[in-house]
Amino acid sequence: KLVEQSPKDTEVQAMKADLHTTAGDIASRKQDYQRALKYYETSIGVLSAIASANAKNGGAGQRLGGTHNSAGRAQLGLHDLEAAEASFRKALSLVEEAAKASHPNMQALYTLADACTGLGDVETARASDRRLAPAARLQHWRQSAAWYKQSVEEWQRVPEVGRVSPDAFDCIPPANVARRLSQAEANIQKASAITP
Repeated sequence: KLVEQSPKDTEVQAMKADLHTTAGDIASRKQDYQRALKYYETSIGVLSAIASANAKNGGAGQRLGGTHNSAGRAQLGLHDLEAAEASFRKALSLVEEAAKASHPNMQALYTLADACTGLGDVETARASDRRLAPAARLQHWRQSAAWYKQSVEEWQRVPEVGRVSPDAFDCIPPANVARRLSQAEANIQKASAITP
């Protein structure tokens, strides 16, 4: 009711976005990715409106990036690799500048590291498609490893990694990303041995 009564109040709208993101997280944990995606899309719409109304509201941009990562995870769960890739790339574009600054925004670093992991996961899914030619699969493994490596490097810039980001987004722990990188590198070795 408060949201309906305060359509122009940025703080109230941000609370609405947070509620939808939380509902999406709950649905995602239950592997109800379709429902999760609907919640994330609503949150993205609200945060996009906030960000476009006030370009200086960096917090909305950081939260928008985190929500795009969450949407990408749901899209991965639905095996929609193209949509997942687009979501992770959108998250990258929203936070890269703040994450690469001399004094980086911590939420931006978490979002950047997670977006890189997500893109690695997309490439891993593509590389796992046995219908592809061996050379194509090898290329996807290489791209997967490159994204995981970038994620590991971004995580190394975070002084103390938490289980969730500063804005309470779930994240893939750096140790898990390192394991994915090792697995991708092992698959590159295997694929290289059978690729002419």
